[in-house]
Amino acid sequence: MKTKITSRLIGAVVVVLLLAFMALGLAFVGQGLQDRANAAAFQATDSTILQTLGTVKWVAGRTASTSLQVGFESAGGQSVETKIWTSGSNRVFSDGQQVELEYVLQHPTSARLRDGNAGKARTLGMLAGGGVMTSVAAFLIVVCVRSVVHTRRK
Repeated sequence: MKTKITSRLIGAVVVVLLLAFMALGLAFVGQGLQDRANAAAFQATDSTILQTLGTVKWVAGRTASTSLQVGFESAGGQSVETKIWTSGSNRVFSDGQQVELEYVLQHPTSARLRDGNAGKARTLGMLAGGGVMTSVAAFLIVVCVRSVVHTRRK
């Protein structure tokens, strides 16, 4: 009896952890899609590109990274906070630092550094997130199918 309770508890903990991994994977994929949409807004022919000053809200990563979280006020007076990419390391930036930005009027979260140091959005996070989601989903499906088959045999 005690073994049955312990195995059910372990199973419940494993399922919760796997669901957490799926949520994390979904977040990575969502951010990757957002980055792609932001990059595409600059390529659109009907985009109006404006210049403004922004403030670095957060420097990503404890090691060398290429993304920054910045905030600025759009031409319409809207307060915008978005992630931008740098061509090199973000270690030359600090929280609260003023940076020159350009953004798309029709899509204000599409912003980049104005001084030519804008980097391209990275897709590795999106691919990793998709891989995590797929593997966790496949594992959960296999576990459910085995559980149903095992129950039917009894």
